[in-house]
Amino acid sequence: MEVREHKLAVGAPVSALRFSNAERILFACGDRTLRTFSAVRGQIENEVAVQSLTRIAAFSQDGKLLATAGRSGIPIVDTQGGTQRLSLTTVSMARSLAFSSSGHLLAAGLINKTLCIWDLTKGSQLHTVPIEVAPASHLVFSPDERFLTVTSPDTDVRVFDVRSGELQGRIDQFLMAMSAVEYSPRGELLALGGADQSIYLLDATLRVIRQWKHPESVRSIAFSPDGRRLLSGGGDAADFVRPGHLCLWEVANGQCSGRARHRVAPWLSRFPRTVDRL
Repeated sequence: MEVREHKLAVGAPVSALRFSNAERILFACGDRTLRTFSAVRGQIENEVAVQSLTRIAAFSQDGKLLATAGRSGIPIVDTQGGTQRLSLTTVSMARSLAFSSSGHLLAAGLINKTLCIWDLTKGSQLHTVPIEVAPASHLVFSPDERFLTVTSPDTDVRVFDVRSGELQGRIDQFLMAMSAVEYSPRGELLALGGADQSIYLLDATLRVIRQWKHPESVRSIAFSPDGRRLLSGGGDAADFVRPGHLCLWEVANGQCSGRARHRVAPWLSRFPRTVDRL
């Protein structure tokens, strides 16, 4: 795989990023600006002001919508023009946000230790679920949108039924909190990564079937589109600017088929479709 590096000075922290297609990347910045970057040209193509943008934000998978955490609600913004489509009322600020694969559902982990799920097609809230110890830090919907997996600082991982809002499973075997979570494309596998420098692969029964060791704390993980490979990005848990590694894992046999070191800790948005080695 050919790796090209681009450096951009945007003057503000990046709160969310997403590939809109194979050539363009959307990223939301702390200066309340949504930018579109062309990986081919190596330059920013478009900038849109979004007054509601905060440091907690998430893109829909198609890159058309942006959700951001406000003090008393969650605005849903059209990324093309920056216009607000919807505003969801909350009693507490969100710490984490996630869209479902279709973009029809949104989940939010609130600071008051509750989990909320909305149907965006109706603008209605489906469930409010208490999280026992700490606010949800990372959220991900299963590809079929039946389940929502939640990680939190108390080290437990919880799986909720989206339709009923009920807790379907709980994993309490980890010694450190999980900082990355991702479903395989068909939803039959769940990958978790955390500060213990480990990546765990779980089956549909939430049983750990494989474990890998990353060189540093795991920051992000992403499955290949065919589900055969898993890409992990990591870095020093206390220093976000230290060099980190990308590792490419074979899901079937558990082998590491590639490793690359980067000057900053990698943060993955999506698995590149052309990756076969590092």
